[in-house]
Formats: sequence, structure tokens, C-alpha cells
Amino acid sequence: MVGFFDLMPTEKNIQALRAIYMGLITEVDLHIGRVAQFLKDTDQYENTLIIVTSDLGEMLGDHYSWGKFNVHAAAYETPLIIRLPENDARAGTVVTLPVETIDIMPTILDWVGQDILNSIDGRSL
Repeated sequence: MVGFFDLMPTEKNIQALRAIYMGLITEVDLHIGRVAQFLKDTDQYENTLIIVTSDLGEMLGDHYSWGKFNVHAAAYETPLIIRLPENDARAGTVVTLPVETIDIMPTILDWVGQDILNSIDGRSL
């Protein structure tokens, strides 16, 4: 396994590493919830653009692969969640078209009313 040269890809090891990874995801979820609650408690939630994404995906032992650099979908399909205030009409919409991380900055610029220069790659979502 990449990065774990002495760790054999046994079912026990894969299950243990997946459990650790899922625990870390749970911790991130907890802290996103804490930030959202703080924004609500301080009356800032309804005026805050929230974007949650991640880096490249993780294989978690699928196809006996660990890490992010391979051709399988889990390595490049990553979450992107955008909560746009006053956008109730599209709340909960799932978009399956591909987007890229270069689309995040133009999205933020568009939301704050700034011009998106022609030299900027990406587009506002």
C-alpha cells in the first residue's frame, strides 16, 4: 500500500483504517456543526455563504489502494456543498454536472458583488 509499506492489505487492516477515517469525518462534521451553531447564535447564519469541500478523495482500501492518485472514481469525486443565503428555491438541489475547485473563487466573488475578471479560470456556480 502506498504510504504503508509494511502494512499488508488484510481485511482487518482495511477495516481498522476505514474506521479511523470515518471517525475523522465525524469529527469534521461536529466542527462544521459548531461553526453553523455559532453563526446562528450570533445572527450571522442567514448572511453567510457556506462552502464545504475537500481535497481529492480517498480510496480507503478499495481496489487495494490507499491514497488519492489513481484512476478510480473515489479518487476524484469529492463533495462540494454550498449554502447560499436567500436561495430557498434551490435548497437541497443535487447537481451532478462536473465542477472544479477553480469554480469556488468566482462563486465567492459573484456572491459578494465583485467582478470576475476574464483572466480568472472557472465560473460562478
